[in-house]
Amino acid sequence: MTTTSEPPREGLLLPGFQLPRSGGGVVRVRAYRGRRALVLVFVHDATCDECRTYLCRALAVYAAYGDEDTEVVAVVPDSAERAAALHHTLALPFPVAIDHDGAVARRYGLTPGRDAAVMVTDRFGEPRIWHICGAHHDFPNHDELIAEARYLALTCSGGCSVPIWSDP
Repeated sequence: MTTTSEPPREGLLLPGFQLPRSGGGVVRVRAYRGRRALVLVFVHDATCDECRTYLCRALAVYAAYGDEDTEVVAVVPDSAERAAALHHTLALPFPVAIDHDGAVARRYGLTPGRDAAVMVTDRFGEPRIWHICGAHHDFPNHDELIAEARYLALTCSGGCSVPIWSDP
């Protein structure tokens, strides 16, 4: 793995990571490549009320993400116990990745505990949206992210933006 302190950019592949998953197992970004688009939600920490509210909104529209072959992954810079409590308390159906030392957040150009962010990638791992929310919690609207996921499902990789149509 290469390290970078720059945020991922369109035209490049998402830097891979492997993190412990709340409830057991691991989250591997590479496992989604070629299969599903991703919405990575980097939260301030497991107890941040605004971040928890945003994750609850993701839960409310989770089926719509699934309809677009998109997986939501929450990345929490916290202990396994606090991440597990977040996952259990909110009954999140999507993975909660435990970035206990903030190494992955820093690799993406974020300051753990200070920056929250949302990234949308296509199914090939190319970042399409990179939104750093900061302390003001100006998270992007889930309906807009779902619309982007729908668009990405209809386009080829590499940003060619040529729709792939199929007969009904």
